[in-house]
Amino acid sequence: MIKVGIMGGTFDPIHYGHLLAAETAREACGLDEVWFIPAFQPPLKDNEPGAEGPSRLEMVYRAIDFQPHFRALDIELERGGTSYTIDTVEALLEQNPERSFSIIIGSDRINDLPSWHRAKELAELVTFIGVERPGESIEKSR
Repeated sequence: MIKVGIMGGTFDPIHYGHLLAAETAREACGLDEVWFIPAFQPPLKDNEPGAEGPSRLEMVYRAIDFQPHFRALDIELERGGTSYTIDTVEALLEQNPERSFSIIIGSDRINDLPSWHRAKELAELVTFIGVERPGESIEKSR
């Protein structure tokens, strides 16, 4: 089974912190790959991304170009509408039965997990990898 970590978000813009979190999770959890998936419209943010989807996707492609274990997918941009993680995971599992998926999430968002759309179903399909962000420890988030 190929182990894949999913980094979701607006990536408006993608930055070094995203790349560091992805690589930290990949190394610490033995992930084979990390897939970056820009959201069309994240459900927990009131404002729309500043940059258009294709521009944000291009920023991700350029940022991860150096890392052979990273790839970008446009699945949520193509689908449009609100980008619910459960919808994306279900589609990815159907298209990639030889892979297992983990969601990489920053310590600032861990407390939001119970409010995610169909959170219990999502937790049955994936594992979650918490990554500490500067100023927001995992311990503090519990």
